[in-house]
Amino acid sequence: METAIDFFIWPILVSQMFHMPVLVAGFPVGVIGAIALPSFLNQASKAKEAEGKQNISSVNRSQAAYRIEKSTFANTFDQLALGTLKGGSRDETKNYTYQIVVSELDRTVTTATPKNSALKSYTGATFRLDRANQSSFAYILCETPQPSPTPPAIPQIVGTSPVCPPGSLEVK
Repeated sequence: METAIDFFIWPILVSQMFHMPVLVAGFPVGVIGAIALPSFLNQASKAKEAEGKQNISSVNRSQAAYRIEKSTFANTFDQLALGTLKGGSRDETKNYTYQIVVSELDRTVTTATPKNSALKSYTGATFRLDRANQSSFAYILCETPQPSPTPPAIPQIVGTSPVCPPGSLEVK
């Protein structure tokens, strides 16, 4: 094990002694870091954004189940009994602030606002639709195309399908 460590450390020590750049595969380590760091940071942001997507999707599904059982949408996270979000109509995690912003007879809307300016925002909606004298539910999850401190506006029903507002994208 010492031999392997020596094999990798000696070039760095020698380069520091003579003020020379360390080369890996013919490229200075600083160049490799400049290429790899943005990719790494982008993956870290995507992992944090996955939290927002997952929580809003869970709220959408739970709202439909609650509406079937209670004939109204939930006004609080406690009513939904998700486990991840608790309390009234507003809760926070490490990365996002969640809020139930609309809870009406035929629709409910929840937002995820990031605490970090490098993350995207989300808006989710659950709609109760009447089709052929039967109730059904439609969900949508919208995101900002770029990191944003402002969640997308409220999605609308166009025809019989929910649609994200202009300036946002539907998450499939």
